[in-house]
Amino acid sequence: MPTEDTRLNVRAGVATTPLPPGEPMLPVQRTGGPPAGASLLTVPEAMAALRLSRTTLYELIRTREIRTVKVGRCRRIPAIALVEYVDRLLEQAG
Repeated sequence: MPTEDTRLNVRAGVATTPLPPGEPMLPVQRTGGPPAGASLLTVPEAMAALRLSRTTLYELIRTREIRTVKVGRCRRIPAIALVEYVDRLLEQAG
């Protein structure tokens, strides 16, 4: 069970364990998550990375708060789009 101190390394698409303040984030692979360094994520991988429901993620995509690309018939979310979204949330928070 993740604690409140558990951080999310969206750039690598993996969860990280709690670290003392000032320590760099070291990625730890989650079961069922995207491979470390994945640059295009599926919707389920992005859902897991942001810990959002499918409905919420598709609403963010529909309102263009999170950018996506089409690869053939598949919808993919660039990992950088998640980073940009989180950065915007942090700016709005304070």
